[in-house]
Amino acid sequence: MSRKPHYAWIILTGAWLAFMGVGLIRFVYPYVVPIMEETLGLSHAVMGIIISCFFWADTVMRIVWGILSDRFGTRLTTLLGLVLLSVGFFIMSFATGISSLAIGFTVSGVGAAALFIMPSPLLSRWFGQRRRATAIGIVTTAATVVTIVAGFIVPLVLTNNPYNVIWRTEAIFVLVILAVNFFILTNSPAEKGLTPYGASVEELETIKVTRKGNVWDRESILRVLKDGAFYQIAGSYFVYGVAYTGVLTFLVGYFKEVGWTAGAASQLIALFGMAGLIGALVWGAVGDRLAKRYVFGMTLGMQGIGILVLVLAGQTPAMAYLGMILFGLGGSGPVVMISAIQADYFDRSTIGTSFGLCAACFSIASAVSPIIGGVLADSTGTLRSALLMGLVGSIIGAVLISLLAEPRTVKAVPKSR
Repeated sequence: MSRKPHYAWIILTGAWLAFMGVGLIRFVYPYVVPIMEETLGLSHAVMGIIISCFFWADTVMRIVWGILSDRFGTRLTTLLGLVLLSVGFFIMSFATGISSLAIGFTVSGVGAAALFIMPSPLLSRWFGQRRRATAIGIVTTAATVVTIVAGFIVPLVLTNNPYNVIWRTEAIFVLVILAVNFFILTNSPAEKGLTPYGASVEELETIKVTRKGNVWDRESILRVLKDGAFYQIAGSYFVYGVAYTGVLTFLVGYFKEVGWTAGAASQLIALFGMAGLIGALVWGAVGDRLAKRYVFGMTLGMQGIGILVLVLAGQTPAMAYLGMILFGLGGSGPVVMISAIQADYFDRSTIGTSFGLCAACFSIASAVSPIIGGVLADSTGTLRSALLMGLVGSIIGAVLISLLAEPRTVKAVPKSR
């Protein structure tokens, strides 16, 4: 008779589906924007301002959702995030002007932020330290899958349909994901009478002495901000955001600048996506076997090497392919590691808070890096300078996270006074 699978795998399935929501907005809108501009008569500048509503809402709400997940549980915040994402998609599908479209993007940003925060606090409770990075790596592939599939499906749909069809279809799809998670999502193993999958004896002992209930309190943010490790982790993630987003924003333009055709540039971007999908799985497994801070640094270093190869590649196909593979593989690592490393340095009652603050740093970096890269490109006359910015950021992040002290033993939250 086969043994019943641990419920952690059901949680992992629900988390994977929910994390698709991040990809449904962040990696689909670039395909829809040109049609929206044409249909609604919007300029590139106005459309850029509208899209920025998503990113600024996402930045602020990552902090808020992180705190709320520690206070009220990840199940509630995930379900609310899915509801808001679906509502945002519906608003965008019926939008007829700037205001309604901006509201739709804003609401979508609020919802997507909750889904981005979800894996770290949820899976850190359901999986032991030796399984956590693998689980988070699997979940993050959901957004990458959306990226790859959208490249084939969305342009085809837009050929014979208005852009509204995309947003309406995504809204309904998110509601289906919401229904699935409503029935299966649970905050912690204790609610099912279970222990975390793959937890060590030390972790189980810590859970036994931790007081029951939710131990988050008003001092949670201060506890995180007083910890020096937070600034090294968040700082590394910030410069990663500068490097990753800054390079990715101008990559197609850079390829055209050095002589690649639009079709060839698209193929290179697709190769980047496939490498990122594989990387998320690989780094998750590696992170469960090696020190997560070193894996974090190693992936940033690989990202930097990939950028350097792209700078030197020119129109040499072999070097360009190698550079994109290294950039994709390395760039997927910090996303997995930033989630997995939280439980190594912060107690379980503040994982959502600490991750929310770290994730906000990445969002801010994503907002400012295209500006910095653009200014550098304008002043030097070449987009190569934006790539060099990414190279420097990757090196700084790799050094900073590698200097992080060894994590303390898993801390138990003291019992009620």
